[in-house]
Amino acid sequence: MGLTTAYGSLPTTTELGKWVDYAANWSSEPVLQTTISEGDVYLYTYANGTAYRLVPTDGVSEDAFYSTFTNNTLSDLIVSRGMTI
Repeated sequence: MGLTTAYGSLPTTTELGKWVDYAANWSSEPVLQTTISEGDVYLYTYANGTAYRLVPTDGVSEDAFYSTFTNNTLSDLIVSRGMTI
């Protein structure tokens, strides 16, 4: 249950942890917001919300989605690539 269309819906709470769902099911092309010390931050828009993705360039941070990006700080981790659910 949850993703019922090919594009545009955020995963439901039962699907949190599915990094690939967040990476692939956006409704608008992701937009680069800025570059921070850890890497590039993109805004992903879905039919029912948004998420911020950190694409790391520092060799330490994980590729991950967050629900909040304020003052160049990502918070409220949703899912990271390879995260065990």
